Amino acid sequence: MPNVLVTGGCGYIGSGLVHRLKRLSYGVSVLDSLVHGDRGAIPEDVPLYVGDYGHLALMEQILSEQVVDCVLHCGAWTDVRESLAWPMMYFVNNLAGTMFLLQAMVHKHVKQIIYLSTASVYGEVESGLADESQVPNPINPDGMTHLGVEQLLAALAESERWSVVILRPSNVVGRASSGESISLKKDNLFSILGEVVNGERESCEVFGNDRPTFDGTAVRDYVHVEDVIHAFISALSSMPAMGTRGSYNLASGRGYSVREVIRSFERIFGKRIPVVESDAHPGEIARSVLDPRKAQRELHWERRFDDLKTLVRDTCPGREGELFG
Repeated sequence: MPNVLVTGGCGYIGSGLVHRLKRLSYGVSVLDSLVHGDRGAIPEDVPLYVGDYGHLALMEQILSEQVVDCVLHCGAWTDVRESLAWPMMYFVNNLAGTMFLLQAMVHKHVKQIIYLSTASVYGEVESGLADESQVPNPINPDGMTHLGVEQLLAALAESERWSVVILRPSNVVGRASSGESISLKKDNLFSILGEVVNGERESCEVFGNDRPTFDGTAVRDYVHVEDVIHAFISALSSMPAMGTRGSYNLASGRGYSVREVIRSFERIFGKRIPVVESDAHPGEIARSVLDPRKAQRELHWERRFDDLKTLVRDTCPGREGELFG
């Protein structure tokens, strides 16, 4: 089995990935700043370096001390609203920081990388499904910075003959299993609605009710975190040849509006969800739905959580029916 370095390995997606890799007998080391990650989310015997992948000396130290065949780069930030509020922070962390990571890889002759990008690189998907042949057109700093990294990786695949896989997930939801603990991504639509169902929050804020969609609210494609982790494992086992790269959408191919998701939570858990309506933020995408068929065909990727009801139930397992009456 190859030896891998997971950046962001103590985070929501990264920690679940580390546990899966350990179970499959990969050699794993982790880099995480612990700004968003949790040290307790990964096994104690996994080497952990606390710091920023934008620190060149630290990256060169890690790649000198650990045998690393492939970097799984999960450390870039991906929150559209946050990127709109603090664009410079996103350009520094995602784009400039990753440049130092890649520079260290060049210096230490590590030439395989799987990069966790985002559906935001496509920008608006006004109709149909966005596939990997569509020219990216990001409209916010989140998508812009991830696209910049993708372009860097394309250049390295050609000039340095790197083997590159780019994963573009749609909105990632669900409960990530990290050993004995379970974590939810905070402050996305599903986790907020889960908090309402559990009585931890009074209402759900809906940003925009006059979007150019069928019911006026934003339309999104959703993918479960465990299915994203499965895509990493599939990509790792089928890395492209040196000097090539592949980009893959991780999605369901079905879009759901904010109102549809809210109604699904209400039906499944039997609780009315109070809604507070606010204006949409400029730079937030109205509709984003991706075509997953290339990943299914080339990575042999199959989703285990493949419909909205399953995704909703996974947010608050065991609560179905308890709130009726």
